[in-house]
Amino acid sequence: MNTRKTVYNKLFTEKVELAKHEVELAVIDDIKAYSNGYAKYISELEGLKQRGDRLKTELNDTISAIYKWGGLGSSMADDMVALLNNFEKQAKDLGIDPKASADYVNGRKKFVDYAKAEDTAKAIANSYIKIR
Repeated sequence: MNTRKTVYNKLFTEKVELAKHEVELAVIDDIKAYSNGYAKYISELEGLKQRGDRLKTELNDTISAIYKWGGLGSSMADDMVALLNNFEKQAKDLGIDPKASADYVNGRKKFVDYAKAEDTAKAIANSYIKIR
């Protein structure tokens, strides 16, 4: 009986030691998983950085285009002022009220619209600059 007791004691002891090794192996497997996942983590991070760089470039290009578009509106408004003033002078020389022309009245309204559009374009571009 003494031998049987000794065998059972050794089996129990070894079983506990095996369980301890299994726990240690499981922890090592978890550590390996995190270590192996690092490359994927860095790859994803680099992909997000590249995406951010592309978006930043696109945003800068858009801001530049908006400023150019606003400048075009300003240039058109300048051209319209010259044309409106010229029409007013010619109409007065002929003794005609320039406001009698629907095209002249509409042109004056559009001149104001172009001037407002330039301000709007600048405001839009400035709002995007704050995002950068």
